[in-house]
Amino acid sequence: MEIELFGQLAKERQSIHVETFPQPMTVLELAEKLDLDLGLVGLISIDGKSSHWSDKVNNENRVCFFPYLEGG
Repeated sequence: MEIELFGQLAKERQSIHVETFPQPMTVLELAEKLDLDLGLVGLISIDGKSSHWSDKVNNENRVCFFPYLEGG
């Protein structure tokens, strides 16, 4: 699975990485395994499509986590 983290979600870790996980799992389960701060996640995409916490992912997917947008 290719995982990409943006903005403050990447913090001090690599913004793009590939990992293999037991599958299938939900986006929420993946975020918990990655130890993401769920309150910072504003948008999730799976293979370029807007997704939700309950959507299933597998090791063939590209999952992106975006923080809430700030500013004006």
